[in-house]
Amino acid sequence: MRGIRIGVRLGAVALVLLGTLMTAQAQAKPDLLVSRFHIQEDSNGFVKQVTVKVTNVCTKASSASYVLVSFKQSAEPGAKTIFTVGNTVKALKGGESDIHIFPITDIKIGAGRHILVEADPYKKVGEANEDNNWLTENPHQRPSKSSGTYQCTPKV
Repeated sequence: MRGIRIGVRLGAVALVLLGTLMTAQAQAKPDLLVSRFHIQEDSNGFVKQVTVKVTNVCTKASSASYVLVSFKQSAEPGAKTIFTVGNTVKALKGGESDIHIFPITDIKIGAGRHILVEADPYKKVGEANEDNNWLTENPHQRPSKSSGTYQCTPKV
């Protein structure tokens, strides 16, 4: 009888541990960041190309999303957007990145403009943190401003 009780207790403990692991795994989510971007200027001081790196910093894979680069008149909230360019970001495994190169040749944008780069701007990917998807910069007023840190489980 005693062996059966121990077996039942061990089984119950195993079920509790399994449930806890499944709950933690279900709570884990991807988190997309603009981990880097670079502006290349032409000889006249206009933006020639923008390179953007989007990274899923968590272990949980993300579905496909989007990256958007917006050139603004200033850093002020609500500032007028001058030009935008974007592209689809492939589904990213945990720790994986996707690099996008945007040639800016059809429009003359001064390299000193305020630039806002955002991963998943349309909130298609359910992320652990939806508030850290952007990076912004005015190339003549460094350093870049980052949107914050990442997290791989949602805040409770």
